[in-house]
Amino acid sequence: PGTGNAGCFYGYYDNNVTIDGFWIDGGTQSNAIGIYGYVCTNLKATNCWIENIPNLGVYSYKGSATYRNLTVTANTNTFQVYQVTSATTIERCRFYSLETSWCHNVYLRSAQNITFRNNIVINGDYGIKVESCTSGININNNVFQEFDSYAIYMTSSRYVYFRNNIFDDYYKMLYTYY
Repeated sequence: PGTGNAGCFYGYYDNNVTIDGFWIDGGTQSNAIGIYGYVCTNLKATNCWIENIPNLGVYSYKGSATYRNLTVTANTNTFQVYQVTSATTIERCRFYSLETSWCHNVYLRSAQNITFRNNIVINGDYGIKVESCTSGININNNVFQEFDSYAIYMTSSRYVYFRNNIFDDYYKMLYTYY
């Protein structure tokens, strides 16, 4: 670990990349992102441990990806998907945010064709925020725990499907407006 700004893995217009079995430690970085995928096609991140990340644990912009068996601990957002329209799957991951007052632990923004299943999402102001997503968002078989406001916060989105999710607080389960 060093200091400054960095992406521990930085993919930029890359195709068919596999990241498997890495331990990514942000250390003393002031603005690190654990895995940064920018318009990557068929990016696969599996069996990774990502911790001590002061900014985003994983950031995915456009492209397509599979994220499987990740453990991500970050100071703010653990995982953000932005403008991804190709099939992207996030499954069997554990997301833990160290911040509870203002952040979205997992953030799906302006995305389509996302499968978010069999994950554990812990802490944050919101467990998952779904914003301006227009089709094919499936959030299934997840566990949501310990949130300051809501487990799921959804705004300006449609065709978002929630099935068989478990919440530790029924009263903080879902907030939605269009």
